[in-house]
Amino acid sequence: MGTAQILVLMASLIILGLLTLQFTGSSGRNAESNLYNQALLTGTGIGQSLLEEIRGKAFDEAVIPPNDTIQNPTLTPVISLGRDAGETTYDQFDDIDDYNNYSRTDSMSIFGNFFTTAKVYYIVNDIANMGTGVYSATPTFAKKIDVVVWNSFLRKDNTNILDTIRLTGIKAY
Repeated sequence: MGTAQILVLMASLIILGLLTLQFTGSSGRNAESNLYNQALLTGTGIGQSLLEEIRGKAFDEAVIPPNDTIQNPTLTPVISLGRDAGETTYDQFDDIDDYNNYSRTDSMSIFGNFFTTAKVYYIVNDIANMGTGVYSATPTFAKKIDVVVWNSFLRKDNTNILDTIRLTGIKAY
């Protein structure tokens, strides 16, 4: 074998090595992207489930019989949104605002812990502003629910910056 042939062989091996590295790198990125997408779907399911559970509760303590008189002054004051007295466990929640500042951890066998929080706000309930979710400083007949979910597999573009899943719902009475 001549020197020229050895140089061509070495160049071919170097090119093959570089292509192998490129393929291995892109395969790794695809696997990471797959994990991210699976974690995103799982987290979205967890968040959507909590949001629907909250929306299925009574609008306010004031509209649960026998307290069901519909007058603004009887609605839960903004400062009191959250668990009512005596509601010490999650299964005792009976209206939307009980979930204000609620948090929980769901453990999954594949992705570990998913952390979920919920916030509830009164919003302006006129036609022009309802869709925008403008917060109200006084009780209204519309509440906005924000659910946030995060997990260690939800990282932006292979960085250490956690991505979050944000879901929002509005319930009017």
